[in-house]
Amino acid sequence: MTTIVRKRLWSPQSFWFSEARWSGFLKTTAFAVRVCLSVGLALLVAFVVQLDSPMSTVTTVVIVAHPMVGALVSKSLWRVLGTVFGAGLSVAIMGCFVQSAWLYFVALALIVGLACMTASLLRLYRAYAAVLTGYTIIIVAFSSFSHPESVFMSAMMRLSDVVIGVVSTAVIFLATSPRRSQPVHRALNDAFLAVLEHAKSFHSSLTALSVADGSDFRTLPVALYDSRQAVLKKITALTPLLEYAASDNPEIKDHLSSYKMAVNQMAGVIAGYHPHWSNLHQPHTRFYEIHAYATRMLKNVIDGIRNPSWRNDPESILKTLDQGIQSLGSGLIART
Repeated sequence: MTTIVRKRLWSPQSFWFSEARWSGFLKTTAFAVRVCLSVGLALLVAFVVQLDSPMSTVTTVVIVAHPMVGALVSKSLWRVLGTVFGAGLSVAIMGCFVQSAWLYFVALALIVGLACMTASLLRLYRAYAAVLTGYTIIIVAFSSFSHPESVFMSAMMRLSDVVIGVVSTAVIFLATSPRRSQPVHRALNDAFLAVLEHAKSFHSSLTALSVADGSDFRTLPVALYDSRQAVLKKITALTPLLEYAASDNPEIKDHLSSYKMAVNQMAGVIAGYHPHWSNLHQPHTRFYEIHAYATRMLKNVIDGIRNPSWRNDPESILKTLDQGIQSLGSGLIART
């Protein structure tokens, strides 16, 4: 038994010899250390300024901490804004209906309901800020319901807890996390490559389908349908990635609209192929040359994009695409 355990421990597949596991372990450890430092700094500041509930700063640190610094900055910003709006509205409601309990609860319910409705119309951490506005009103208002004169101090204490936790976390993470554009560019490149691979698979399948007698779209491989879902999942993940990266990376922020346009165009390409699947109800032998040519052209583009340096000199890729579009438009496609 001891021999088996020893072999498993020191085998190449064990934890210490797995590069992926070791890399994940280092990232998790670094994140945990930064969270602990943020918690320590938040508690130190809370004790120095003598907050009533210093542990609330710890809760804020744990909530806003995120391995992606851009996501942390975005969430922190909207958390502070939501807390400011919630604290201000709680003071305003108490000031307007301090002598009428039932009007106070009606106004409270209406504003909280409005905050929840607003959250359903927003996306990402903007929706989080709307929800935060609603429950900040509840936290501040109910804590001072029996003593209305203390509502302003309750609101300021809540805002202080959140601000100290957010600032402490931001200081530690921004000081220890380098801001790089490579992960965003890599994700965009991977999604673009996946879109081209999906299109090539579609055309190459139709090349074989068009020469088969009596074939229809039901004979297409299941992998095509599965790949469509996988590509759409990659494209969907790009939107929050770009939003978060733009929060603290000026390079991404300056070109954010262009990146979003590229994501929308990739989604449009995938969506554009779907109606063709549904309309494949008869043989398409006469379109063999078109699908075969599109397959060859996409293969050349994909081979060029697999080289990471293509973004520095995209002329060859653009030239291949221009030639392909001109050939398809002019009908000068040679069957090979």
